[in-house]
Amino acid sequence: MRNGFILSLLLTIILSSCTKDKGQVPFQVNDRSVFDLVLQTAGSGYYQSGAVLPGAGNSPHGSFKLRMNNVAQRILNSAGELPAGGAVFPDSSLIVKEIQSPGEIQYAVMYKNGRSWAWAEFRGDGKAIYTITANGASCISCHSVTPNRDLVRTFDLH
Repeated sequence: MRNGFILSLLLTIILSSCTKDKGQVPFQVNDRSVFDLVLQTAGSGYYQSGAVLPGAGNSPHGSFKLRMNNVAQRILNSAGELPAGGAVFPDSSLIVKEIQSPGEIQYAVMYKNGRSWAWAEFRGDGKAIYTITANGASCISCHSVTPNRDLVRTFDLH
């Protein structure tokens, strides 16, 4: 009986010590959590020094500033762009278009979750205009047009 208790206790200790990132809750990709990331601007950098870029072609976004978190910035070349030729943004990259709408700001967001992007659009107050649960259904057709750099079109259009 005592040996069974000790074996059970040892097994519990071993299994609990083997958990990855002990004490941290995994990041849940949903509208609220991604909008919270949008609001965290520390360590973010602007493409082309924060210039307001015009919407290109039939872009639904209009004029915008493009901002990336420090994870996304790590892979950029000296021109501040993702290198052409198959480079991809790392996991947890955040790319935010700050859309200059009359009277309010809106955000079009791409968040790299594993090997795929989560797409969303928000009003300045955080209300989802285009929810992450739509899985980019309205976005992917434009963003997958050649050329693209990991589905980010801005580098080829501006």
